[in-house]
Amino acid sequence: MKNKFLLLLILGVTFFASCNDDDDDDDDAIVGTWKVTSIQTEDGSYVSGPLALNWEVEEGTKLSIFPGYDLEIKDVATMGEGFANIALVQVLKDITFQNNRQVVATYSDAGVSLDSEASITPNWKTSEPKYLSYKIVSASQLILYLNMNNILAGADIDITSIQLEAEDLQKLMTFVTKVTQEGISVSYVLSESLDKLTITLDKALFDQVMTLLPVLSKLIPSDSDNEMIALIQPILEQIPSVWAKTTKFDISLKLEK
Repeated sequence: MKNKFLLLLILGVTFFASCNDDDDDDDDAIVGTWKVTSIQTEDGSYVSGPLALNWEVEEGTKLSIFPGYDLEIKDVATMGEGFANIALVQVLKDITFQNNRQVVATYSDAGVSLDSEASITPNWKTSEPKYLSYKIVSASQLILYLNMNNILAGADIDITSIQLEAEDLQKLMTFVTKVTQEGISVSYVLSESLDKLTITLDKALFDQVMTLLPVLSKLIPSDSDNEMIALIQPILEQIPSVWAKTTKFDISLKLEK
């Protein structure tokens, strides 16, 4: 009963906060449809993609991917960026900033393949304008507002079935409330010709996410036979110590008209 009550509080606060945006005018330079940039390769090897991951740490900091196999963080970042881009271009085609301050995307729910020899035909759809809105703060900053009610309803997730202690649910509620009320602040850069847009999430946001890592890790089945989950769990256990030595972290999404 306590779990359900706290979950209702999360949804209630999210609903009222998401209705609290003002009606400032939009920046016409951002309004429109922006395509996800393509992956660039050289001699069959990955060079760059729409996502760019920058992760800087104290010298000597490593992450153990497999037992006895430690990687420098720069190599982890390069590997993670490559896999993330392969997955991203299969599920996201473009993003549209509408005049009404809503954000919609052309996406595919056909699945993802990380096997270069396999292929999945995208099933492109356009999201409804009710999950994400935006507000221009300055010529280099905007705020994204998530409508968690609609996101949870659209994903058909029964969060009352999630087994968490009351303390963990309170931490989750605090985070959701903060993000919903204040939005997610991101920086953006427009090219001089106004045909390229780069949106960046910086370390400040991920610092907040890291406080929830112990809670989120409890949602991963400990007895799962899934090989990917078995790989992720020990990596998650190392993240807090690596994050304490992180000096810079940001993720950028590159778009173009």
